[in-house]
Amino acid sequence: MSRTSRRKTAVITCVAGAALVIPMAVCGDPAEAVPQPPEGPPPVADPWRSPIDGEQFYFVMTDRFVDGDPSNNLGGYPEEESGFDPANPHFYHGGDLAGLEEGLDYIAGLGTEAIWVTPPMANKPVQNFYGIIDLASYHGYWTLDLTSIDPHLGGDEAMRSVIDAAHERGIKIYFDIEINTTADVISYAEGQSAYIPLAEEPWRDAEGNPIDMAALAGQPFPELDPATSFPYTPVIAPGDEDAKTPEWLNDPTLYHNRGDSTFAGESVTYGDFIGLDDLMTEHPRVVEGMIEVYEHWIDFGVDGFRIDTVKHVNFEFWQEWSAAIMDYAHSQGRDDFYLFGEVMEFEQQQLAPYVRETDIGGILDFPFAGTTIDFVSGGAPAELGNFFADDDWYLTPTSSAAGLQTFVSNHDLGRIAMRVADLDHAADRVRLAQDVLMLSRGNPIIYYGDEQGFAGGGHDQWGNDLAVDVAARQDLSGTLVAGYAEQTLADGTPMGSGSHLDPSSQLYERIAELAELRRTHPTLATGAQVQLPVAQADSGIAFARIDADARREYVVVYNNSAQDQTFDIEALTAHSLFRPLLGGDRPVTSDRDGGLQVQVPAFGTVVLRAVKPVGPAVHADPLSLDAAPVEDGFVEVSATVDPDHWFRTSFSWRPCGGEWQPLGTHDRNNPRLFHDSTGVAPGTTVEYAAVAVDAAGRRTEDRTAITLPGGTAGSCRT
Repeated sequence: MSRTSRRKTAVITCVAGAALVIPMAVCGDPAEAVPQPPEGPPPVADPWRSPIDGEQFYFVMTDRFVDGDPSNNLGGYPEEESGFDPANPHFYHGGDLAGLEEGLDYIAGLGTEAIWVTPPMANKPVQNFYGIIDLASYHGYWTLDLTSIDPHLGGDEAMRSVIDAAHERGIKIYFDIEINTTADVISYAEGQSAYIPLAEEPWRDAEGNPIDMAALAGQPFPELDPATSFPYTPVIAPGDEDAKTPEWLNDPTLYHNRGDSTFAGESVTYGDFIGLDDLMTEHPRVVEGMIEVYEHWIDFGVDGFRIDTVKHVNFEFWQEWSAAIMDYAHSQGRDDFYLFGEVMEFEQQQLAPYVRETDIGGILDFPFAGTTIDFVSGGAPAELGNFFADDDWYLTPTSSAAGLQTFVSNHDLGRIAMRVADLDHAADRVRLAQDVLMLSRGNPIIYYGDEQGFAGGGHDQWGNDLAVDVAARQDLSGTLVAGYAEQTLADGTPMGSGSHLDPSSQLYERIAELAELRRTHPTLATGAQVQLPVAQADSGIAFARIDADARREYVVVYNNSAQDQTFDIEALTAHSLFRPLLGGDRPVTSDRDGGLQVQVPAFGTVVLRAVKPVGPAVHADPLSLDAAPVEDGFVEVSATVDPDHWFRTSFSWRPCGGEWQPLGTHDRNNPRLFHDSTGVAPGTTVEYAAVAVDAAGRRTEDRTAITLPGGTAGSCRT
C-alpha cells in the first residue's frame, strides 16, 4: 500500500537570478525587490509543551461525591433556607470537602494527577427563577463571597485540609471559577428583564452622554449613575446592599444591567446569564478586583483554575487578567500553575484565540468530545483523523493542542454512556471512548462517576424527564433521588440507590490500567501524535506516539466496528519487532516499509511499542513549503515532508529585509500552522521558512514568499 504521493513544487528563478521556491504569482519586477535580508538561518525549536503536559484530571461535583461531615449540610442556614434536600435533584445533597478527602485514595487509584472541583466559594444557597421554581446552588455557580469557601462544603479549613492531603498524594487541586456572573441580587425597577440591544439603548455616562463599552474596555471609565447609565435601572433589595464580598461587588454600576442574555450576538457578553448579575468586565475596577481575588487563592494553595463561561467575557479582560494571574503565580515560585477555560464551541478555529492570544494555557476541548462520541457511535474513523489535523489552529511558539483539556462527559453535556445508551454494545463503546480519551494528546478529564458507568435518564419528582445536565449529576455514594436510582449503568444494570465507590468495577479498572500504562510509558501521554495509514480505514484508525528522546514509536490502534479486525498499518519504524502493551497477545514485526498487521477485537484498542528506534530516511526527499492567505488575516503555512519518516518542522517568518520570527514547531508528518498576520501592514511581502529535522537530527530547509492582500506582488532576495 502506498502513502499519499508528495505534492511537487517547482523551483523558479525570479529575483536577480536567485533560485527560490516561491509561488509564481508573487514574482515581481526585480527592480522592485526589497533589500537583502540579514544573514542567519531560520530558527529551530522544540515543540511547545505545557507545564502540565499530559496531566490526568478527575472532575468532581463536590456536593454529589461523599457526605463526610453531615454537620455542615445546612451550611449554617435555617433548614428552609439552606437548599438542602437530598431527595431533590436540584438541591444540595450533602457532599463536602471532608467527603472528598475521605475519597482521595479512591480517586488516586484511577491514576489521577489533578482534581478539578466545582466552584467552592460561598454561594447564595437558594434562588427563585422567574417566580416559578426555587433551585439551590449545589453546583457552586451563584457566588456571593469570592473570598471564602462555602459552609455547605466545610469552609476554608476543610479546603486547606483537602489541598494538603491531595498534595501528599501528588495530586493537585484546581478550582472552578466564574468571572462573568455573581449571584442574582440585582433586580430591575422596570419589572422586566428581556435583553435590550445597544441599537435601542446605549450605555451612558453620569451626564447622560452615550458611551461605547467595547471601545472603553481596559481604559479609564467615566463616572456611571445607576439611575441614568443603564437600559434597566438596577435595584438592590433592602438588607442585600452588602450581600457580596469583596465590597466592590455591591456597586450596581459595575454590572451590565441590560437584561437576560439570548446567548446570541452582543448579549453573549453583555447579558445576564439566566438572571445572574453580569459583571462589567470591561471596567478597570472589575479587572483589578478579580486579579486581587484570585491572587488570594493562589496564596491559599490552589494549583490552578478552570474558568467557567469564558466566551461570555470580553476578550480584553482575559488578556489582562490571565497575564496578571500567571505573572503572580510565577513570582510565587508556582511554575506549573495553570489556567484552562470553558468555551462551549465545537470548531477549533473558534477556540484557538483563547490559547493563542491570552495566558490561558488550555481550553476544554469540546470538539474532541463531539468527535470522539461520533467515532465510538460508529462514525467514519477519518473524521477523528480530520479533527486532529485541525489542531494546527492552536500552534504558536507558546501554545499547541497539547495544552488542551479533553473529555467525553461533563456536567453540562451529560455522560458518554447516555450518548450511546440506545446503540448495541453500549458498554464496549463507552470503554472505547475512555481509551481514546486516555491515549490521545492533551490532558484527559475523567468526570466523576464515569469510572462506575454512570449514564443518565430518569425522572424528577413531578414525573418529567430529568434534563441531560441534571441527569448527569448523580450521587456517587448512594442517593435518595428516585430519578437517579431508576437509571441504568453503561452495562445495562440498574443504578439503584446504593453506593458506587467500587474500585473493582470494570471501567474503574480499565481507566486505572490506562493510567498505569501512561505512567510507565509517558510517550503515550506526551509524545508526538502522528496518524498512520490504515488499509481498512472504514472501521479503524491508528496513531503513532513518538518518544523524541529515545526515538521510539508506539502504535495505538482503535477498532470502532462490531467485528474483530486485522488492520494493515504503515508504521514509521521498519524491520522492527513491536511488543504489545495493551490488547494484543503476541508481538508483530514490521516489514521493510513499516507495514504491520495488527489484530484488534471489536470496539477494542491495541497498543504496541517498537523495539528498534525510529530511523531517518535513507534518501530524504526535499522539503517543500507553501503559504497562502486564508481568512480573518491568517496565512496558512504548510510544508510537505517525506511521509514515511518522522520529522519535527519549525516554521518562521519575516518581512522582507527583517529578522526571522518563530511561528511554532510541528511534530506530525503533515506540518502546517496558521500565521496571524493582522499586525502586518496590508500589501507587505513576507518570507516564510520551514526547517524539518529528522530522527537523526538532519535538517532540510525551504522558503517561500507571498505578498499579503492589499498590495502588488513582490518578492524577497535570498
